[in-house]
Amino acid sequence: MSWMISTSSIDITPDKKIPLGANGFPQTPFQSVESTLEANILVIHRNPGWSVFVTFDLLYVGTTISTAIRNALEGIVPQDQIILAASHTHQAPAVDNDRPKLGQANTEYLSFVSNKVIDQIMYLLEDAPVIEVAAELFTVTTNLSVNR
Repeated sequence: MSWMISTSSIDITPDKKIPLGANGFPQTPFQSVESTLEANILVIHRNPGWSVFVTFDLLYVGTTISTAIRNALEGIVPQDQIILAASHTHQAPAVDNDRPKLGQANTEYLSFVSNKVIDQIMYLLEDAPVIEVAAELFTVTTNLSVNR
């Protein structure tokens, strides 16, 4: 089986020192960046249409980012073909004010992430190089592991 795809990884690390969510210090801005936060995007080009998968280095995606992306893609990509997921890191900004105990979301950061991801998705849909990938399923028997 093969698919036509385009992919991208973009940096969504905050450019300002803001508090991180769910790390035990909801009011304290981070002091340094040990590793960047990413959004990884996969677009499967189907005939007709597309499927879009985005994974975020965030605790969760949150309604603001999800709604912004879904609204931007309305009429372009069917809603049931948009999959948004998070890595569940506790070293990223809070992204949803519906969960205040996990930290207060920064409006500028929400816009930054939403806009950057939307721009990249549109690039992948319209202008990015498309490559063909193939996958096959194989089954083998091994005695290297023990099920308990």
